[in-house]
Amino acid sequence: MGFMGRLVVVFVLLGMTFTSYAQQRVVLDTVCFNTAANDFGLRLVGNQWIMVSDAFPDQQGKVPIDEVTMRPFTDLVEVDNCTSKDMQLMNKKYDQIVTINSSLNDGPVSMSDDGQLFFFTNNSSSKKNKLGIFYSIKEEGKWIQPLAYPLNNDAYNVTHPYFDSQSKRLYFASNFEKGGKNYDLYYSDYDGKNWGRPVSIPGVNTDSAEVFPLIYNGTLYYTSNQPGKGGYDLYKVTDAGSVSLGEPYNSAYDDISIFLMNDTIGYFSSNRASNGQHDDVFKFRIETPKPPVVVDIPPPPPVEKKKFKMENIAFQFDSYAVTEDQKNYLNEVATKLNERKDVYMVVIGHTDNVGAAAYNTTLSKKRAEAVKSYLVTQGVESGRILVESYGFERPLESNTTPEGRAKNRRVEFKFLGEIEL
Repeated sequence: MGFMGRLVVVFVLLGMTFTSYAQQRVVLDTVCFNTAANDFGLRLVGNQWIMVSDAFPDQQGKVPIDEVTMRPFTDLVEVDNCTSKDMQLMNKKYDQIVTINSSLNDGPVSMSDDGQLFFFTNNSSSKKNKLGIFYSIKEEGKWIQPLAYPLNNDAYNVTHPYFDSQSKRLYFASNFEKGGKNYDLYYSDYDGKNWGRPVSIPGVNTDSAEVFPLIYNGTLYYTSNQPGKGGYDLYKVTDAGSVSLGEPYNSAYDDISIFLMNDTIGYFSSNRASNGQHDDVFKFRIETPKPPVVVDIPPPPPVEKKKFKMENIAFQFDSYAVTEDQKNYLNEVATKLNERKDVYMVVIGHTDNVGAAAYNTTLSKKRAEAVKSYLVTQGVESGRILVESYGFERPLESNTTPEGRAKNRRVEFKFLGEIEL
């Protein structure tokens, strides 16, 4: 896997990003699904995380190389907790699940909010390996054969689709006007059947490359290699024009492809962790300190508020079955999570030290996944629950006594961000 440690950056921003407070604390974390190769373009498609990554090795263990860029071809992968696999869709024509990846470059992707339109980049149909945007429409729960966006052409690249459902516009990057590496950003209106002509986005495009568009709450975010902090940097469009997102989003290295889940949580990719060798996905969290409250009179006596207390779940020896008593507690957890759609939980599996390390690592993951699966049956979205597992590496008590081992056979819970349920 790629850079797996925790990177925390604390930075004060002066009135520049997502809230109205003057000071904000930004925390960066690496993610467990980074590989040793390039990982970028992370998008939430429905309830599934999709990422662009270097192609998997073939049956002979070789990774196919793009002769133009002399880098591996890219594939689309589904992220499942800390692992990834080929992206697949249910194809209507063949009435079966098929992989979306070709033998050449694939990705990135975008999907409409209603889940009925799916967009992706691919160059398998081009005689000159030019990238094009393709889209598929869901009919009766299955995806029809992909259709080509009308601007696709063997003379230039059309790539990086992002469909904004509110405006019914497809945003994308292309070099069809300037050629070479001079990509600009465009949008094209879509009425459900016909595409409007491409419109260059005013106030954004420069003599440099503008790529990876994203619309969040009506604001355009994008990536550009115009002179700035490093190579590629992250920008957004404001009433005053395009502005750099600044540190810690931008560094002396390439920083690309931002995606925002909400006003305080998002992802982007950067090659800062590998000293420019390959891109990794980073998660960021924005914490805004609350303004001080001046109290002139003594406050009234505090009213005791009953808080929901998170507790560990203990498992029987060599078991990952969720018991009826545990289900009663997990029902309460699910109820709280369903009341708080902004909360993301990490479920962490552990074991005692009886048995081999590899076996216990697998057992701890099964315990965590069993808890996640039950919460999903109670209506919690799968994408809001992450799974971690540590085998017997992190005991809670000593493993020298039966009582200690019993406490170590557990699943713990933690949340992303400081919250109270």
